[in-house]
Amino acid sequence: MSGAHAKPPVVFEPEFVTGLRKIFEEMIVFNQTLGLKIRTLEPEQVIGRITMRPELVGHYSYNRVHGGVISAGLDAMGGLAVMAAIGARHMDEPPEQRLHRFA
Repeated sequence: MSGAHAKPPVVFEPEFVTGLRKIFEEMIVFNQTLGLKIRTLEPEQVIGRITMRPELVGHYSYNRVHGGVISAGLDAMGGLAVMAAIGARHMDEPPEQRLHRFA
């Protein structure tokens, strides 16, 4: 395959990243409850973090995070990956219009 036909990498505008972060971290109340924060938001990679706290303990003897927290975090991050992919497919639209898809 020739490099001449390769598409340049998609880079999100700061407005899109800020807006999607607000939706994900602040407007989705369950993500707030988990304490889920976005560390990286790119079209092909999303990374999140949940800071351990006592309310998330599932095994009191070992102080381990509850499995439901892990599965909910994975589910939410999968949703964020889909949102990022959708945003990347519509770069011809302004950031505000792309964000409206998730409101």
